[in-house]
Order: sequence, then structure tokens, then C-alpha cells
Amino acid sequence: MRSELSVLSAALCLALIGVPAAWAQDQTLRTIQVPAGKVSQLSVHSGANADCTPKPLVKIEVSKVPTAGTLAVRDAKVRVRSGNCAGREYPARIVLYQAPARVGATDSATYTVTSGDRVNLFGVAINVVAPKP
Repeated sequence: MRSELSVLSAALCLALIGVPAAWAQDQTLRTIQVPAGKVSQLSVHSGANADCTPKPLVKIEVSKVPTAGTLAVRDAKVRVRSGNCAGREYPARIVLYQAPARVGATDSATYTVTSGDRVNLFGVAINVVAPKP
């Protein structure tokens, strides 16, 4: 009974944020510390097929915008360091967070990354700390 309620609760939450339950495959929840006034990379999304051709870029949709800092999604290129495709560059999407200048601030952001029929929900709790000297 308890596991049935957990599944039902998860499906209800996903339906409320607009993600079909059949698509919700992964969830990444974490807490990070970001130095005040600095930019931190939250995630990088890129990929290559077995024949080293680039995979299509993912779609990133922000569902909860941070209130203290700024979230940005940028297109970039990443270089593969090892494996069959080492040395090649591929298009990527990068999620960045710009922290406010105020130490002790807390923030959060939620975004969805969709690649084909695969969906990953990202939830990030952010603590703004003093920069290291």
C-alpha cells in the first residue's frame, strides 16, 4: 500500500508540472555551494553516437526560476578526452547559475532536460558561500 501511494504521489507531482508519467524516467536532486558573485556550471548536456556523429541537442525547459541569482542556458562545444571519439568536439547545452553577491543567500532551481523520449528532471538547492581567497 505504501509503495502504491509513493508511485501515485510521484505521478501526481509530474502531472502537475506538465510531464507525462510515461516520460518521467530520471530525477536528479542535489544541493550545491556557489561562491558569492560567481558563476557555477549546474549541468552539461551533449552526446555522440557510436559512429562519433553528434546526437541532437537536448531541449531544456526551466520550471522554477531562482529568486536570488540568475539561471542561464547556453549553447557551447565540448571536446571528448577519451574513448573512440577522443579529440572531437560536439555541440552542447550548459546550465549556469550566477550567484548573488550576498553570502548566506539560499536559492533553488528546477529544470527539465528532454532528449528524444527521455526526460530528466533536475532540482538544485543552492547555498551561497564566501569565495575562497
